[in-house]
Amino acid sequence: MIRKKIAVAILSISMVFTMGSFASIYAEESMELDDYSIQEVETTTLQGLGTIDDPWKIETDTVITGTTAHGTAEPSEWDDYYFCFDVGDKGCMKPYASVVNPYHTTWNSLMIYSEEVKDSNLLFENSNFADSFEDIGETGIVSGKYIAKFSMRNCVSYKLKISFEKNDRYEEEIDSQIRPKKIKTDREFYYGETTHDYDAHDYYYFELDKKSKLTIFFKADDGFLYNSFRIYKDNTFSDDSLVLNMREIDFGCDFTETDIYEAGTYYIDLCGSRLDHIGYKFSIGSGEQDPEVSENKARKYSEETRGDFNISYCHEIPFYGKVKPSAKLFGDISVSYNNITYKVSKAKINKKKHLIQITGLEGADKSIVKLIKKATKGSNGLPFTVNPYYVRDTDSVTPKFKTDGTPKSVKIKIMEKYYKAKKNEWEYDSSGKIFSFKGDNLSGSYRVS
Repeated sequence: MIRKKIAVAILSISMVFTMGSFASIYAEESMELDDYSIQEVETTTLQGLGTIDDPWKIETDTVITGTTAHGTAEPSEWDDYYFCFDVGDKGCMKPYASVVNPYHTTWNSLMIYSEEVKDSNLLFENSNFADSFEDIGETGIVSGKYIAKFSMRNCVSYKLKISFEKNDRYEEEIDSQIRPKKIKTDREFYYGETTHDYDAHDYYYFELDKKSKLTIFFKADDGFLYNSFRIYKDNTFSDDSLVLNMREIDFGCDFTETDIYEAGTYYIDLCGSRLDHIGYKFSIGSGEQDPEVSENKARKYSEETRGDFNISYCHEIPFYGKVKPSAKLFGDISVSYNNITYKVSKAKINKKKHLIQITGLEGADKSIVKLIKKATKGSNGLPFTVNPYYVRDTDSVTPKFKTDGTPKSVKIKIMEKYYKAKKNEWEYDSSGKIFSFKGDNLSGSYRVS
């Protein structure tokens, strides 16, 4: 392979193929390169035929042109050319393609595969494009080898460029059934972004070593539309192995779905995007709580005004069990006064009325502290709500069982102190050895090991 770099020049490299086929690969004049004329263009002299067994090796962001083997001869024949290229990072692949056809028919297609040409490896497909050299779609990919199959009929010549741009936002699962991304079932969020105009597929899988009660949580950006979120028992993705089918997920929506899953490996097919560059996130884990709540942290910032004081704080906190509530439960509470911002160091918490009185400010004069105490006293306190504490397998949970194996009680360690759950706050599934928690104080579940 011989490589050269040119800026604005005309270079033509020709090869004569077997069976009388002829092709030329060359960099275009600067006027025809459009936006790419201001940068150097790498050209490559390719050895061998562009067949499925011996594809042409090309570089990304390089304009390739060629004449077809059969041209406009009748009866018309399909010309299939194969190209291979490598990428070293995760990012966005955007093919550009065009054909010249004197009959103005649109018999052509571009298909791009990962590793080798087979249906399960197909990442990208577009067809019926004409003589206007422009991008014909895009998809997210990861580092690896890719093969492009360019097919055309009754065409005189073609032009192709595979553009690639590194981008960490694109999902790592590569839009391919053969390499789905493995995910955890610990409520961790996984993020993706639609990368097609139509019919994008994002694939993931997870493993369960025991029977588990799981909640699927999905949330999308505004403007998002996916037709379905499916879970299968195997990677055939067939109707026979379908265990969950959430269809017609609408714009900017979210959903949760809870069910019992047996031990095994499960595959996710998140598909049907009709809009591009719209993000989504999802998580899988035990229990029935929104994972944003299940983090057991203060959440949802609010701004309150009391006289000349502007106060910012999280107004939702998790249940704190036997711990005496303090300002620490709410994360960072800040108070702005006379263009100076202070951090709250002390506060009185009214547990019954769910109100906060600020009693200390770091670095503030006593006179300012006195004013804020008065401003947030009694009914003027800052309102807050308490969410159930989300129990998971990683928590310190101590159950007690009767001699017959039925549970007697269960304690959960919340913020360094054990809280004994009331009998109406839990249920026990003896078959799966799972405690499920419910009520105003607790949620989630715990599997006895």
